[in-house]
Amino acid sequence: THAQELMNGNSIYSSHKSRKCWQNRVAFSGFGDFLYAHAKSDVTVKGLELSDAVLMMDAKINSKWSAHLAGGYTWIGDDAVDSSLANLGTGVALPTFDTAKSFHLQEAFVTYSDQGRTPMYFKVGKGFVNFGHYSNPYAIFPTITQAFSQLNENNIELGVVSSQGWHVAATGWTDNATAAANEHQYAVKVGFDQQKVASGVGVSGSLSYISNMDTV
Repeated sequence: THAQELMNGNSIYSSHKSRKCWQNRVAFSGFGDFLYAHAKSDVTVKGLELSDAVLMMDAKINSKWSAHLAGGYTWIGDDAVDSSLANLGTGVALPTFDTAKSFHLQEAFVTYSDQGRTPMYFKVGKGFVNFGHYSNPYAIFPTITQAFSQLNENNIELGVVSSQGWHVAATGWTDNATAAANEHQYAVKVGFDQQKVASGVGVSGSLSYISNMDTV
């Protein structure tokens, strides 16, 4: 549902039809992207490569609790040296992009939601922090906004998704990788997403705040 999409925030999402099994409580889905590169720098890069391949599993534990897993063969981003598919400064594909990919689990979280009684939800586990907005965490050439907002952490999130389109999320986690090591961090996101404001017209937008940009 649209409410579930808003609760998932920047979570890996596939619009493809899912295969359901186990009394329709579990759904499997996935996607893959290919990259054709033809660039010249110190080393000429040319060819068709598998950019990413992701498999997802969504399980309905009961009427209020659900679980989500996502893992695959993907690149890991720009945080580590030579780990990106392209140099963000020059836009030139790196000769190491093929070896930058590996198999890893990107998301594993559970969500509590009872939309029939309350617009509030609770989510805990590993996943992309609900800060900023992007549709593909594996973008080969991420926008500046995505490059400065994408963050994957073990986190806890409490939020509200209203039937009028308003949504609010507060996320907390402990940072262990930067100068702010072992400090508790948080992000807050407020947005509006209404797909049918008028015939053929939709409106969406959000405002995000993070306690420390060094964590991104």
